[in-house]
Amino acid sequence: MLLGPLLPLLFLLGLAILVFPHAQPKESNPDLALGAFLQAAVFTGTFATVLAETLSAAGLLTAGGVGVAWVLGVGAVVVVAGRTRWREPIRLVATSLRKWFRGAAPVERAVLLAFLGLMASVLLIALVSPPNTTDVQLYHGPRVLHWIQNQSMGPFATAYLHQVYQPIWSEMAVLQLRLLYGGEGLSNTVQWFAYAAAILAVAGTSRLLGAASWGGWLGAAFVASVPVVILQASSSKNDLVAGAWLSCVVYFAFLSRMRHLTRGEALCLGLASGLGVLTKGTFLFFSIPILAWALVPFLTLRSSAGKGPIALGLAGGLALNFPHWARNAEVFGSPVGPPQVTSELLGSSVDPVVIALRVTSNLAQNFVVPGGSIRLAVESLVIRLYELLGRDLAGFRLPELWNHEDQAGNPIHLLLAAAVLGLLVVGVGRSPRPARGYAFVCLASYVLFSAGVRYDLTGVRYQIPWFVMCAPLVGAELSHRLPAEVRRTVVSLFLIASLPWVLLNRTRPLVGWPPRTAVSSVLIASKGELLFANWRERQAPTENAAAALRRTACTSVGLRIDSHDWEYPFWAEMGAPESGVRLEVLNPVDELRPYLDSAFSPCAILCTICGGRERLHGLARSGEWGDVILYTGGGYHPDPDG
Repeated sequence: MLLGPLLPLLFLLGLAILVFPHAQPKESNPDLALGAFLQAAVFTGTFATVLAETLSAAGLLTAGGVGVAWVLGVGAVVVVAGRTRWREPIRLVATSLRKWFRGAAPVERAVLLAFLGLMASVLLIALVSPPNTTDVQLYHGPRVLHWIQNQSMGPFATAYLHQVYQPIWSEMAVLQLRLLYGGEGLSNTVQWFAYAAAILAVAGTSRLLGAASWGGWLGAAFVASVPVVILQASSSKNDLVAGAWLSCVVYFAFLSRMRHLTRGEALCLGLASGLGVLTKGTFLFFSIPILAWALVPFLTLRSSAGKGPIALGLAGGLALNFPHWARNAEVFGSPVGPPQVTSELLGSSVDPVVIALRVTSNLAQNFVVPGGSIRLAVESLVIRLYELLGRDLAGFRLPELWNHEDQAGNPIHLLLAAAVLGLLVVGVGRSPRPARGYAFVCLASYVLFSAGVRYDLTGVRYQIPWFVMCAPLVGAELSHRLPAEVRRTVVSLFLIASLPWVLLNRTRPLVGWPPRTAVSSVLIASKGELLFANWRERQAPTENAAAALRRTACTSVGLRIDSHDWEYPFWAEMGAPESGVRLEVLNPVDELRPYLDSAFSPCAILCTICGGRERLHGLARSGEWGDVILYTGGGYHPDPDG
């Protein structure tokens, strides 16, 4: 149980050791270890994708299948490493770290300890909390459980389309950790590892930008302390994972503007882009300007040297998405999913007024802060702007919960990023040449994102990749424009300012403080309290129905639920699928009706949409808790009125 989840980490570290001697030309950048780590991270993400898709196609997506595959992967890395000078990279990195630590000033050591304390606190929250975000309960979590139960990532019957058509990489990583661990305990760590990777990538990119002393710390502290980033880093959503892949794209893009990429770096530029698209649809809007900025000058050169690896990497990134796209095309007739659903979310517009209003609305989301007066003032200003332009509000308003991962504002980070971008765009002061061009890339990405995605009340999370994009510029520019003693102070302030969102996360707080937090501390709250922290009214009905169901000893359970009902808690309460209990949705949406298992004959049904029905599918009503009704017995019939 403990060794299994370590296999991907061992694979990553082994790859980093192998890549290290070839990471970068030695004369170009001293941070070889970081470049090797980022390449290894991309290759590990690629291996995990290929592994899952292969096992799924073979019907071997089981704990044993995944475990054997990762053991073979680690074994292959060990065999190859054994034929190389694998001790040299370890010695060089260890020597470099030891030299830095001995020569570091006390304040630098204190900052390092503060970083480690921040990350350790977030990791603790991730480990002790069950997955409890609303979207996780609706579709991120249930899709993983259906995959495990079916031993395949193929389409399945469900009442909520998102479980089938949405991008899959984060859930695919959660799936493998769950199979290797034997339960949900590590589900939140995928986002935490993304948090760590993004921090490292930002620090490295800040160095590529020529950051002065403390520049890497400034960039890292900036991204590590963004409130919505901190709050998401302990959940099992996917916005931060998309941000981590984007940080890899940014790192290799900067390298491409500075020198010729090695084959491995060129491959990783394309593969990281593909992994980002496979993680979240909004990734595309942020990555297109970066890829154009990085590749257009390079591809217009007459020489063909180096173009092959980049083309291969981009083709590989597309190939990683192909199985998922093919499944979507099979079910919905489109690789991106059901047209009616995706158009509602995306709603791309070329109307400059609409785009300007969306940009304004998205910026306004970052002013959801404690107290409410600032939020209300900003909300009022935006509403007046809509009225002045004679446009419908299009659902605009600002939410209220400053410490919730779907609503938290990031005003300080937004204003600081805007100031840095503004100074670069107008050319105030001297900055490395790539910095100014990249500032335009950041601005273009935000506009493209706003043009492509409709305003969402809880959409501030979509902006996480953008903050990750801006962080290296902030780190580098502050290091150039501020005195050394001020840089140290700013890093410290970033880390101190992160504490409210670490300690008072609304649904996963280290320090419980109701009503500011929905529950007490994660260290003392029950699993049920944490699981239903976003919807406490559902806890008692779900727990009581599950308790009654367990007393029947039934292991084949049907679900008749609405698309907005939380499906994950029903699985969690039954310990499924690890407990051997099988759950199947009996009322799927029309597109997924062909994937109903005609041989499935449940001995119990949990229904949230049955009102006063006494019988359902031939089973008798045996209990009711709120809107959750339990039907049990034999004689199941596919006709709900049978």
